[in-house]
Amino acid sequence: MKMLQVSERSGKPYQLIYDIWFGKFEVSVNQMPCKKVKRAVFTYDGDENERTIQVKGNMFTGFKLIDEDEMIVMMKPLRGFEWFLVLMPLVLLLGGAIGGALGGLTAVGNAFVMRHTKSPFLKFLISVLFTGGAIVLFFIIAIVFSGTSV
Repeated sequence: MKMLQVSERSGKPYQLIYDIWFGKFEVSVNQMPCKKVKRAVFTYDGDENERTIQVKGNMFTGFKLIDEDEMIVMMKPLRGFEWFLVLMPLVLLLGGAIGGALGGLTAVGNAFVMRHTKSPFLKFLISVLFTGGAIVLFFIIAIVFSGTSV
């Protein structure tokens, strides 16, 4: 996931690339890659000296870059109704390990939809379809593993 934001104070463009699968970050300032110091800490050559950038947050709470004394919001946190739609499939946790796995995957899918869809109606529709699909899939898997017929 690639995020680009221009600092209001300094006018520098900041880029954050987040690898969803492995949780890794890449940071660039002024289109120059930053050097990784730790998992979420990077350095780059500023105007006069070396500056440190720290990445805070995650896909749910939003991402912020802390460039010493400046905070750049790269991705805003989810709003209330978006949290509800993301967490709705976790009701499948009642179905044990298979239900939990399906619920967790659907919650991640819903979070992805919340981040990439502008329309609140589409967010609602797609997340309800994802959740409904996960519930139907859960019952199909339960019927297959129980050996009973419908």
